[in-house]
Amino acid sequence: METRPACGAFDQKGYYQSGEAVARQRASFIAGRSLPSMRKMKTVDDRRDSQRKSDLTRRRILDVAAYWFNKKGLAFTSLTDLAKLAKVNPSSIYYYFESKDKLIEEVLRIGIELTRREVRQAVEALPVHASYRERLHAAMKAHLKAVIGHNDYASANIINYSHAPEHVRSIIKLERRAYGEYWKTLFEEAQKRGEIAADVDITLVRLFVGASLNWAVEWHTPKGKSISEIADECYRMVFDGIAGRKAA
Repeated sequence: METRPACGAFDQKGYYQSGEAVARQRASFIAGRSLPSMRKMKTVDDRRDSQRKSDLTRRRILDVAAYWFNKKGLAFTSLTDLAKLAKVNPSSIYYYFESKDKLIEEVLRIGIELTRREVRQAVEALPVHASYRERLHAAMKAHLKAVIGHNDYASANIINYSHAPEHVRSIIKLERRAYGEYWKTLFEEAQKRGEIAADVDITLVRLFVGASLNWAVEWHTPKGKSISEIADECYRMVFDGIAGRKAA
């Protein structure tokens, strides 16, 4: 039986293709060879790699922002500065954060979360029979470690909170309040067990201790006392006082 030759056809650009050319394209397609216009399908691993790269870029932007907010402050930090340090295009930042305010909010939120986590871990690492004075001592050390140790986020939160836009402060205030409640519980339990005098205003003590520890970001230098030494001094002054033996 005689084979009928393939008919010619016009391509998408309007050029005529001979029957032989059309036949070759059909055979190429049937054989599974990719035509130039066909794109390779992404695999699950490809998508995972892309997501990991995206997550790393987002974290790098946050790390740079925390460092710069800590060193320069919000008013002297532009997205252009952050993009240059993070090695991304300025417009790329808006892919991860819809505005500078959202970036500020996330940095401050992480600062509180990291501090709260370190404090909880330090307290929970103590023996179950530890006194609440001992728990407060551990909490003071952990808080200072987060604020003046290795954590740019925590110090950025303390330094820049009052300078953040009002709507950002209103959101972060909820996070701060939750962290303050944790400290309030420690002080109240210490008072219930007689480890703190019954007539002491726990709220004032908590605010006093918190402000004292946070203020260390302004005056602490690596050449000065260690974090443990500062925490020990603060603990001693709060629980043992500063009066000498000859005080009336």
